[in-house]
Amino acid sequence: MTFANKLKKERKRLGLTQAGLAALFAKDPKPPSVRVLWDWESGKVEPFTVTQEGILARLEKLKPQ
Repeated sequence: MTFANKLKKERKRLGLTQAGLAALFAKDPKPPSVRVLWDWESGKVEPFTVTQEGILARLEKLKPQ
């Protein structure tokens, strides 16, 4: 499964919109914008592997809203 598919699956599992997902990362030093998240989900752009792993690990720890 691609990073794009995993990211979208986790976002939907959490019941979040892309804007809601961006809000989760808002307090990060360099948070991804809604546009960046859209690019990642569409597979248009892929972040570095370490970024992918970190994002997915954080999302997997969260409980659905």
